Amino acid sequence: MNGTLTLTGGILDPSSVNNFTIGVSSSWLNTGGVFLPQVSTVSFVGTTAGLFIKSNGSNFANVLVNGAGGYWTMLDSMTLTSTMTITGGTLNTGSGNNAILVGRNWRNSVGAFIANQSTVTFNGTVSNEKIFSNGSPFNNIEFMAMAEPGFPGLHDGHLFDDFDRRNAEYQCRQQFWHVRGGDWLNNGASLPPTSVQSSLMERQLDRK
Repeated sequence: MNGTLTLTGGILDPSSVNNFTIGVSSSWLNTGGVFLPQVSTVSFVGTTAGLFIKSNGSNFANVLVNGAGGYWTMLDSMTLTSTMTITGGTLNTGSGNNAILVGRNWRNSVGAFIANQSTVTFNGTVSNEKIFSNGSPFNNIEFMAMAEPGFPGLHDGHLFDDFDRRNAEYQCRQQFWHVRGGDWLNNGASLPPTSVQSSLMERQLDRK
């Protein structure tokens, strides 16, 4: 659609049969309605600054940020049951440091992600999901509900490529890893496998 999608009431359903893609060239403002994402994709294709995303507690399935020059600021938290893809433009978590929960992949190939002090949580339960940051650092990261025992999500789940972070917290069920100043600090979990260590830019592993 050529403009802003506004939901002030009612239900928007992209169809569980066809799972239509919704293209939005401006903002997504849900202030009182319900969006049923099914397994659809919401594609943000605007090319100007000053655009906003407000989900009002309704999940997305897949989100595609694909607007060269577009700049979207989140007005509240965002939950994706599937994949976040950024192929153009900028996604900013906003002054409220709004959280993002992702059910599957994070694929940033061209655009920018402005994390501020936000937390991105990955809660996928299948293997071989991937995170591509394209040089945009995360602030806080949590991994939850992973299927792999010992070090769920890192061993057979999330594979890292070009993964940048500042002060990231990795939470795996009741086990915690912290990245602080470039070093791994282990709060009770087993060490990650060598393949994960090497993919994390050969950071020093320190036992806490």
